[in-house]
Amino acid sequence: MTRPHGRLRERSAALTPAEWRRCGGMALVIAVLMASFDINKAGFAIAAMFVAVWAAAVAFWKLGKIDRRWAPAAARPEGPEPPE
Repeated sequence: MTRPHGRLRERSAALTPAEWRRCGGMALVIAVLMASFDINKAGFAIAAMFVAVWAAAVAFWKLGKIDRRWAPAAARPEGPEPPE
């Protein structure tokens, strides 16, 4: 009898073909995804998303002039906003 996945070593950890069919294939999908998961790529993706969100927040802060809107009323100059 062949094992459903080549990396499973212990007989008790492997599912039989009947058990795979009972799971409706979801266990196979999860096993394949876990076997092909690359932690290095996931780390780079998380770091890239952090940098992208940070850059978007800085751009929104600068272009939206949020610092001027949140400044106390005494610190704001009177009159219209100066052009940049």
